[in-house]
Amino acid sequence: MNADTHAGHGADVEVALTALWGALRLAVLDVETCNGTDGDHIIDLAVLTYRQRRLVGTWSRRFQPGVPVDADSQAVHGLTDADLAHERPFGEAVAELTAVLTPTDGERLVLVAHNAPFDVSRLQLEFARAGAQLPDVAVLDTGALARHVGLRVGSLAELLDALDLVNTAPHTAHGDADATARAALALLRRAAAAGAHDLDELLTTAMAGRKSRTGAIKAAGKSRRRDRQPDDTPALDLPEEHTAGHAQLLPARPKRDDLAAWLDQVAECARLRCPYLDDRVATAGLPPDELLTTLEPALATALATDAAGAATVLGALHPLLAALPNRSTALRWFTKWRPKLTAVGSCPDDDRCPACRERRPCPLDTWHQPVAAAALGRLDGGQSARSFLHTSGVDTGRGVFTTWRDKKMSVLADHAAWLVHQHWMTTGQPNRAELVGRYAWAAGGRDPRLVAAHARRVATAASTERLTEARNICDEALLHRGDSTDDGWTELREVRNRIAGQLARRQFRPSGKADRNGNPIPVRRHHPGHPERTRPGRFAIDH
Repeated sequence: MNADTHAGHGADVEVALTALWGALRLAVLDVETCNGTDGDHIIDLAVLTYRQRRLVGTWSRRFQPGVPVDADSQAVHGLTDADLAHERPFGEAVAELTAVLTPTDGERLVLVAHNAPFDVSRLQLEFARAGAQLPDVAVLDTGALARHVGLRVGSLAELLDALDLVNTAPHTAHGDADATARAALALLRRAAAAGAHDLDELLTTAMAGRKSRTGAIKAAGKSRRRDRQPDDTPALDLPEEHTAGHAQLLPARPKRDDLAAWLDQVAECARLRCPYLDDRVATAGLPPDELLTTLEPALATALATDAAGAATVLGALHPLLAALPNRSTALRWFTKWRPKLTAVGSCPDDDRCPACRERRPCPLDTWHQPVAAAALGRLDGGQSARSFLHTSGVDTGRGVFTTWRDKKMSVLADHAAWLVHQHWMTTGQPNRAELVGRYAWAAGGRDPRLVAAHARRVATAASTERLTEARNICDEALLHRGDSTDDGWTELREVRNRIAGQLARRQFRPSGKADRNGNPIPVRRHHPGHPERTRPGRFAIDH
């Protein structure tokens, strides 16, 4: 190939690159995390912004997770509790980060990360904790793009080796984001050299079979570990004939004898705490309302003598409860079954249902949630959400919510209020969502997720008075927990600890020095260089 051909080829690549970039803004992301009982917590995050192949912005923060940094995570990134002691919680940076990840002025924003589902799912979880929503933007995974241009690599380190690039600060958010950005630029050049000039086509092809928008990537799964003693329940040993029985499905048009035999199998599942009962119910092939009616006698029988068996059946009923056809049907079911379900309590520590064995919330603690969703109905039009709890006008602070609470359906009303709060958040009306949290709290609403969102909102003012108020809100609500295994209570406790940590740091900031007794000396804000020095009063009074 002669010089002119080289020059022509280079010009073609530049033309293709210019077309690819166009109005594009790349937001290259990396996160470092630690483990918590409610899922991972982001403790280090960096976003590098590129336009026309040039770095135009850097957003980098560390966060106080509100949970101890576990040893496994610390071994990866080296960050300790002391390193993060004075950092802000993630929730306080949500507004800033939302602005960074929101396209403006007709630009095309693409979020780039290596192994993007990991980073984005952790972001989704942190945004959810803050009662906010991660902007829905396109995602480009550098691992997928590398394979598209012919590089067979896995980790970021392998990709950098293949591209002859060096990561100067591995396992730091800024270092990994910078390395990922340089890799992305090199990969885009390779794609342009291969003839790519249309960004939409490149994204579609490179991300084929992968989730290519943040909205399609779910929040990272939360840990289902419960606040109980270590599980010493004997492992299940299901009889072979019972397991084989799960292959026998109901006929398309079952007769009375077919249903009787099937219900006997359901009862056996309940007695054995069978984890496959959900699947047996899901594959029954009957309409949800008919199937629920068919299974109610099995639930009633288990409730009479067997809490764990009742929880086993109830767990399989959750999807059927969510499918209750309308509000009146859902309220009738709630009214009929609430006394029986409340009376049974929860699974004993030495005899647990499948959910409890897997460290998931016990169905006996969460059965009201699908019923609340069914009773609330569709919220798409907004009228149902507005009438549930009015946030303006003469009926402010009242609505279906207060009616249900007056009728002794508080647990149903409280969870429905959380669902309405989420509706307003997802439709871009955070102020209305905030008012739902405030008015629900004032009316006695104690759903743990809604309380956590309300407390976070109160704490955003960051004054000592407001932080104290937010902590007290959490403490008061936690008195209603009892021994519930609902994940929402774990989340609320984490929020409470985070707020308490902010308060403690206001009252005491270690200077790194100690007094003669070895006690740490707090920093004097007016003179941190001399922590033991006190400021004299402004006015002297002669006696």
